[in-house]
Parts: sequence; structure tokens; C-alpha cells
Amino acid sequence: MAAGNRGFLAMGDWLKTYHEKLVKLFKPPKGRLPPYSTIRRTLLRIDYQAYSGCLSKFFGIKPRPGETIATDGKFLRGS
Repeated sequence: MAAGNRGFLAMGDWLKTYHEKLVKLFKPPKGRLPPYSTIRRTLLRIDYQAYSGCLSKFFGIKPRPGETIATDGKFLRGS
């Protein structure tokens, strides 16, 4: 799903592990990141068809029906 994690609890653990770095990067108000429950609720409400369409437009790709396109940090940085 994200950062190599396969599940919401794993993502929550990742957020805890990198809390300080994420706070420095995003500079959230009061130095607080959203809790696990907020992130989980948000991800559960994403319209993945619309999200996929946005990513396809952004990267200029047209996946075939049923095709999955994976991206990683190197791809996003253009390495």
C-alpha cells in the first residue's frame, strides 16, 4: 500500500517509526501528525477509480483494463 507496508497497522507502525522525520518534512500545526485512525478512515474512503485516473493523467499513462501499475520512489524521482 505505502512504503512497502501491506496493511493499515503496518502503515501505523511506519508512521511511528518515522514520526520525527515526517514532522520535519510536513511541518504540521502543533507538530502533530494525524493519528492512525484518521489515516485509516481517510484511506478507506478513497475512490480508487478516480485516484487511478488522476495518477494516469499525471504520469501520462493509459493502463489496460485490469492492469496494475506500481510506482516507487525511484520512479517518482525519475531515476
